[in-house]
Amino acid sequence: MSRPGQAGSIGDSQPDPARVANYLLGGTVNYPVDRIAGEELLDLYPGLQLLARQHRAFTVSAVAWTARTQGIRQFLDLGCGLAPAPSVADAARAVNRDSAVVYVDKDPVVLSHVRALEAAGPGLGAVLADVRDVAALLTADGLREVINLGEPACAVFGGTLSCMDVDEARATVRGYAWAMAPGSAVIASCAHFDDATVTERIAAVLPQSGWRNHSRADIESFFSCAGLQVTQGVVTDVRHWPLAGAELAQPAIVVGGVGIRG
Repeated sequence: MSRPGQAGSIGDSQPDPARVANYLLGGTVNYPVDRIAGEELLDLYPGLQLLARQHRAFTVSAVAWTARTQGIRQFLDLGCGLAPAPSVADAARAVNRDSAVVYVDKDPVVLSHVRALEAAGPGLGAVLADVRDVAALLTADGLREVINLGEPACAVFGGTLSCMDVDEARATVRGYAWAMAPGSAVIASCAHFDDATVTERIAAVLPQSGWRNHSRADIESFFSCAGLQVTQGVVTDVRHWPLAGAELAQPAIVVGGVGIRG
């Protein structure tokens, strides 16, 4: 995932957040400089790779769950990054073969990979855009050709909100939620670390990411500010999702949920 509003590195001279995330997830779309940064992050927090995989697993599972239980067939992968398979389209189309998916990212390099690997064929698209500019994105030809906003859709924020401050994140979620039809959904999740020192050091390795350590209350507010009903009643440690299970003390967790527009 690249930072909203800022293009990623085109070359291989500095680590890029989307490519580092790809490395942590076991992907191959990365350079030596990204792998070095990834190893620096793992030195700072050895559980980061597992956390990244839990995060991605939640996103994929939540997409499938939303398609299966809510009957939604349209998905916007907002700040899609370079996550390896399974993709949002893989998850959605495993439930409904005609699901439509539009991938959105600010980084032109990310979009070139997405267009080549994911967004080929009917019902798939890719749009180069800042996800915070909701009005511009929702009127973009590349989106309108694939997504019918008169029907329920699902906005997927697979970690993207961690690259915004709280007010930006709330405004962004609210913008999409209110623009989509009743019955639409928002999937959102963010990693949270108890130790602020660790988060500062992690952010220093990738300063261009703009990463924020959102609290559980922040993450809950991303849904409540838009009037969304979280399906399990509360956001939860994604290891338990879709149940809101008892949580073990952990120095870092991914907190997320699925909110439905009534």
